[in-house]
Amino acid sequence: KNKATELDNYKIRVHNLEQQILNQTKVDESSQREFEATEKLSNELNALEQQNVQLKAESQNLKRVLEVERQDRAAIEHKTLQVLEDVRKKWAKNEEIKLDKLRNQLKEEQEKREQFETDFHTTRRELKSTQTELESVKGVKAQLKKKLQDYKQRLENAMQLETKNSQSVKKLEGENQKL
Repeated sequence: KNKATELDNYKIRVHNLEQQILNQTKVDESSQREFEATEKLSNELNALEQQNVQLKAESQNLKRVLEVERQDRAAIEHKTLQVLEDVRKKWAKNEEIKLDKLRNQLKEEQEKREQFETDFHTTRRELKSTQTELESVKGVKAQLKKKLQDYKQRLENAMQLETKNSQSVKKLEGENQKL
């Protein structure tokens, strides 16, 4: 009876481990979804990096444009001063409006770039966190598989021992009946 109880206990343990594996499989599926989300975040990260490079290039271009505009304004102002002071004033006012727009545009682009950099760093941290979590889940899965194999082996050993013992008991009972 003790052997049967022990065998039942092993069966219960094996069943519990199988349930743990099923639960772990669900966690693995969740991890797979997280991995896919991580890949998506990686793709977004790459896109943001490309966008960041483009914004930096655009920012440099705007700076060059701003510098060119400043140089043009200086040359035109000098000529305009010689022709008419009123024309120079009107033109300078219009140019200043353009420069303000360019400055505002440059400022907006720099703010966008800063926001993209912040998003990039946040996404990178999330990616690292998700990757670490995925590795941890894989380790737990491997441990559970090893435990399951160990318990299955123990159960098989117990079943073999029980079979031998029951055969020995039958043999002894047969000999006992003969006597």
